[in-house]
Amino acid sequence: MTPRPPATAAPSRASSAFAAVLALTLAAAAAADYKESYRRGLDAIERQQWREAVQHLRLAIAERPEASGLLSGPLFRRYTPHYHLGVALAESGDCRGAIEAFDASQQQGKLGRDEVADLEQRRAACQRLVQGVDAAVTAAQEAVDAAAAEAFAVAGIERSPVMGNVWGEGAPSFADRQEPATARLAEARSALRSGQERLSLADVERAAALAAEARSELVRLRRDAEARQAALEERASRELAEMGRVVDSAERDLRYVRGQLAPLAPRAAAAADALAAAIQEAGQVGMATPISALEALHDRLRRDLRELRAAVKAPPERLLAAATAYLRADYERVLELLAGAELGEERAAAHACLLRAAARWGLAAMAVEEERSALLDAAHRELGSCGAEDRGVEPLARAFPPDFRAFYRAAATPAQPP
Repeated sequence: MTPRPPATAAPSRASSAFAAVLALTLAAAAAADYKESYRRGLDAIERQQWREAVQHLRLAIAERPEASGLLSGPLFRRYTPHYHLGVALAESGDCRGAIEAFDASQQQGKLGRDEVADLEQRRAACQRLVQGVDAAVTAAQEAVDAAAAEAFAVAGIERSPVMGNVWGEGAPSFADRQEPATARLAEARSALRSGQERLSLADVERAAALAAEARSELVRLRRDAEARQAALEERASRELAEMGRVVDSAERDLRYVRGQLAPLAPRAAAAADALAAAIQEAGQVGMATPISALEALHDRLRRDLRELRAAVKAPPERLLAAATAYLRADYERVLELLAGAELGEERAAAHACLLRAAARWGLAAMAVEEERSALLDAAHRELGSCGAEDRGVEPLARAFPPDFRAFYRAAATPAQPP
């Protein structure tokens, strides 16, 4: 007895048959779809609806890219979608895309004589346009780059220490002139991008013109700003140098007053504090400080120094120089400066005497043994001859070493009878 086939065999054959029918149906539908897309694309070209034509022809190419002879059915014409796509792209302004489509169509063939002639004419026109736009783009890009270089130079001047405070001053200010020029440069860049994308020679030429205008404005702005920058830098440098000399004098006077004349009277103490604050502020200024602020601080330093000197009678220059030399341990220079000095005012003379004695004591401390005793005797005689203590002058701890202060006290103490 012949066995029956499995129960699943019949459904399997039925499924295969269904799949075959479905494939044929889909193929027919696809064929109908690309023909319909092609027909709609050609209709759109007739109506000069170029973008719509591009859309339908691309759909047809996606379904069937190869050209062929006459199509069956009501259309009854050659299937050359790349050629017609090139026509639509060229008419819509996309010459780069049109050249690609024309090249593909020519490679596939299937074109009629009139279509070949039209293709070559259109492609040549597009090639001339592309070449012309590319050349114009090169020139426009050079103009944009030149303007951008000027804009960069102007921005550098704006960021310089002396210009930041004056960039917005005046009418028109540098900022007022910079803004429209940089905006024009941005517009040129935008027009250049548009011209490249759309192959618009007009846009590219407009970009070149805008860039040239922007560069011209920026060159004038840069030259004016450079001149202002140079003048401000020279003025600031001069002001800082002059202020530095005032600070040197103020620091020297302040060191002497606080070191030698303490305790200070209230007026002198207030003047010293004010001058010290001005000196500290002067150490924090520089080229970036506005000129007006530099001038105001310079005036303040001079005023505060005058106030201190009015509150405390200024010591003679020679005495100040000798005090500076003593603080540097240049004892020979102290004696040289104060030898036979006629200082006039008693307190100044007492300070000179104290400095001479301290200098001789310092030389004794550094001398060899056989010379030390003579130098100490000379220092002792110096203190005995000038009576510094009687005039309220004594060696302060912040200026004189402990050993000399002890020597001073011993010299000032009257000898006890045996």
